[in-house]
Amino acid sequence: METTRCPEFTTVEGRAKAIKVLEGAGIDGLVLLGGDGTFHGGTLLANECDVSIIGVPTTIDNDVYGTDYTVGFDTAVNTAIEAIDRIRDTAMSHERLFL
Repeated sequence: METTRCPEFTTVEGRAKAIKVLEGAGIDGLVLLGGDGTFHGGTLLANECDVSIIGVPTTIDNDVYGTDYTVGFDTAVNTAIEAIDRIRDTAMSHERLFL
């Protein structure tokens, strides 16, 4: 399973580079915003070094147990509604029907 959009992070060597950067900057905790891939990568990172991870679900799938809505889902729905409203406004201004 791919853990991130960064292919290098899917390897032990890539994560070792990330760990070196974290340690060099004195970072001992991360707040992850994302979905399954982000959290999978964060779990691997936490297992390979001494870093605390907090996950905030922002997936558009809205499939996180125990939540009503995720941040990404709300954004996706509102983006779709805005696009539909604009299409409706254009159709009305041209007195046409768009399907």
